[in-house]
Amino acid sequence: MRGWIPHNALLAAYGEIDIALSPFPYNAGVTLLEGLWMGAPCVALSGETFASRHGASHLAAAGLADWATASQESYVARAVAAATDREALCRLRTTLRATLQASALCDAPGFASALGAALEHAARKA
Repeated sequence: MRGWIPHNALLAAYGEIDIALSPFPYNAGVTLLEGLWMGAPCVALSGETFASRHGASHLAAAGLADWATASQESYVARAVAAATDREALCRLRTTLRATLQASALCDAPGFASALGAALEHAARKA
């Protein structure tokens, strides 16, 4: 746990984190994404509200849906399982940025195309 630090120091600090834990009931949003970008996978607990589903949404879009959990017990179990499989964790940490870059989260043209199609569909229905 740390107090406030400049943003560049915050990003560098992810190198000291093996696994990030998204808070609940309000999940991390940008913080989770920054952690993934810096190579720190994150466990999130999904809830019933919009604010409690940020983590699950981001993780699914990044191809990491199995890091989102549905109960406090599974949240703890997922974190423990990830921490005990050091080999898999190391592999994930070294490939996480490339995984994120190749995911829907970083596909601006795909997002623009889907948004355009949705807007055209909405305009036709109006």
